[in-house]
Amino acid sequence: MLSIYRWRISSYLNCLKNYYTDDKVVSTIAFLIASARGDNLELFAPDNEGVMYTDRLEDVKGECDKYASLLGNYSEDTIKSTGRKLWCYYANRPVEFTSEEKQILSELGIRI
Repeated sequence: MLSIYRWRISSYLNCLKNYYTDDKVVSTIAFLIASARGDNLELFAPDNEGVMYTDRLEDVKGECDKYASLLGNYSEDTIKSTGRKLWCYYANRPVEFTSEEKQILSELGIRI
């Protein structure tokens, strides 16, 4: 059975590939979107640079223009570090966000 979360996250990933070529950036942004929208985050896992999607990708495409536009103002490294730190924050690990990372989270509506 197709989970609604896998379907939604697949739609973010497929749309974001139109804006970014780096899979780690695409997965990290999808993680940030999923976090902002209250989706199940167990389909993601941290890596050295960001957060990666770990499940099967479905052939669906959703709207991500708003998020791509919002995050287009930030460097890919900042996006990846924000996602990685947010994962650590959710895992109750000590983490310090930069002011720019806090701004990204705020613009996405994610409270820390």
